[in-house]
Amino acid sequence: MRSERIKKTLVISMIVLLVGASMAFAQGRYGGDRGDRMMGPGAGMGPGYGYGPRGANLTDEQRAALTAARDGFHAETQQLRDQIREKRWALRDELAKSNPDAAVARALQNELTQLEGAFNEKALAHRLEVRQILPDEAVGYGFGRGGKGRGGHGGYCWRY
Repeated sequence: MRSERIKKTLVISMIVLLVGASMAFAQGRYGGDRGDRMMGPGAGMGPGYGYGPRGANLTDEQRAALTAARDGFHAETQQLRDQIREKRWALRDELAKSNPDAAVARALQNELTQLEGAFNEKALAHRLEVRQILPDEAVGYGFGRGGKGRGGHGGYCWRY
C-alpha cells in the first residue's frame, strides 16, 4: 500500500516537473514570442536592446523620432518582406522536388535576389535616417562601429 502511494507521488511529481520545464523552454531565450527575425517592438532582441541603445541619454523627441522611423520602415517594407518569404518558400519547394527544374529554380533565385536588393536599399536608407536622429555617443552600439570600446554587438535586426 505504502509503496504504491510513493510510486504515485513520484509519477505525479515527475509529470509536474516535466510540464513546468516544457513551459519554461517554450518561452524561448528571453521569454515569450518576440516575432523572431522581424522588425517590431522587441522583435528578435534581448532585454535592453533596440532603439535607444543602453547608456544613451535620448530625449523624448529622439525616442519618438526613432519609433516613428522604425514603424515607418516596418510598414514600408511589409509587402517586400512578404514577397521575399514567398519566393524563399517557392525556391525551397522547387529544390525539395526529386527532380527540380533548374530554369524555375534560377528564375526564383533571380527574383529573390532582386527583392532582397530592394529591401537592403530601404534598410540602408532607414539606417541613415536613424543615424541622423541618434546622438554621436549612441552610435556604435548595434551599428558595428564599436564606439567607445563597446563593440558592434546587439542592436538591430535587418532580416526579412
